[in-house]
Amino acid sequence: MLADYSFLEYSYCSADTDILVVDKMLTSMGFVCRGFHNTENTTLWTQGLCILLVRDSGEIQSPGISGIGFQSNMATIESLECEYDPQVEMFVTSDHAGIRILMYPEGSADDGQDILNENYTIHNMDANPRDLGFTGFSGLVINGLDRFQMDFYQELGFKFTKSSDRFNTLLSRNNRFIIKVDKQSTHRGIRGVIADCDDVFISTSKLSLTNTPITRLHQDKDYTQFGEHMHKIRGYNCVAAGNVDSYTIENFCENAVPGVDITFRSRKQYLDINDELLEIYYAPTL
Repeated sequence: MLADYSFLEYSYCSADTDILVVDKMLTSMGFVCRGFHNTENTTLWTQGLCILLVRDSGEIQSPGISGIGFQSNMATIESLECEYDPQVEMFVTSDHAGIRILMYPEGSADDGQDILNENYTIHNMDANPRDLGFTGFSGLVINGLDRFQMDFYQELGFKFTKSSDRFNTLLSRNNRFIIKVDKQSTHRGIRGVIADCDDVFISTSKLSLTNTPITRLHQDKDYTQFGEHMHKIRGYNCVAAGNVDSYTIENFCENAVPGVDITFRSRKQYLDINDELLEIYYAPTL
């Protein structure tokens, strides 16, 4: 079975969560609504190559990232025994932690265009403004380790690359998307999203101006190995791993959208999501 990561699904219950609040927070982070379903309360939001499918569901107990979208072939979709979901117009199954796995066959969803069909009203498909610079989602933090969870994603083509005391790491077959599985969490579901950006310092400034809740991070490291970035890392309250030649420089928004934490980062020749930095954002007891 083979599947390529494409987008994330965000779900909320309109009886408990005000969609106007969700819309406002997504807009504040630089996302643009691109499409409205004509019969379902489902919308598509993008920023760069970050794609979010947002849906209203009465089955949702709390808002958050509820699913991972993949592009695949029909053989994989059939082997997973996916069922067609008319609300999102895709084939859906779930992993062993109950996270929805959404599949659509063939095509490309690089700009969100190909996962829309005649049942969507297209709105503003011009190029995204790059004011905040989110270029794409590069990873997820998943709570709760099921003993079959690792097998499930490896069957989809992910590679098991390493294990630490806290996290297992899975890397997509095209080396562009990472899933961190928190082995110490007693909860289930998706806790956090990692987004790459053009310049973490500019993004921090502009997100601050939109009142996006940027978390005050604890800094206790010497950043002299980051050269000219050292003072900016401290001044913009970022954290970092690596050195001046290979680095990830990050900042963190807790509950940036109801139920979703977002880590945004600039990186240079640094693919991994650093375990030590994740432990700054997420205490060991969740």
